[in-house]
Amino acid sequence: MILRCFAQRSGPSCVRRPALLPPVTFQHSPRRTWRLSSSEQHAALIQLVPDLEPRLKQLKPELLQQLTSDTALAVKLVSLRTSFPTADVSSMIIKRPSLLTDFSFQVIPAALRTLLEFVPRSQVDALVEVQPWLLDARAGDWLTELKRMLRLTQEDLASCLLKDPDLLFAAQRGTDSLGPGAEYLDS
Repeated sequence: MILRCFAQRSGPSCVRRPALLPPVTFQHSPRRTWRLSSSEQHAALIQLVPDLEPRLKQLKPELLQQLTSDTALAVKLVSLRTSFPTADVSSMIIKRPSLLTDFSFQVIPAALRTLLEFVPRSQVDALVEVQPWLLDARAGDWLTELKRMLRLTQEDLASCLLKDPDLLFAAQRGTDSLGPGAEYLDS
């Protein structure tokens, strides 16, 4: 009787759904799904980005939670390494940990195309290493504003940013904060 009632309510669509596999984990939770404990998640993050360990406690809690719960983190790191072969990806992540969040990571290809409109490909890896905020969706607007404010040519823009990566923050508009203050708690 109960099964018949369940079948009538759920319909045939329930039968066609593939079984969902629980996440691979080590600690058993009361709901019978396996999950990594918080310390194991932190250890996994540190194993992937060892240079982030000293700053881990300073990360904003929401960002730390996103990074530690992301199961595709290793794939994202490999993708960054492939996209920017001569850049120090670990250094990029320390300067902008949110680069690995799903939202920021999806923006990278479009941001790279925009960046290539302003600087030659030969300088892109060096620029994103010293200033990973150039891989933000708003970077095109910031670079346009910098060129206007400083009256720079395309060629001069890259060399100025390499000399002073924080120059990008001069073009910040609105209430969104950029730089370390956007992702780290005050130390």
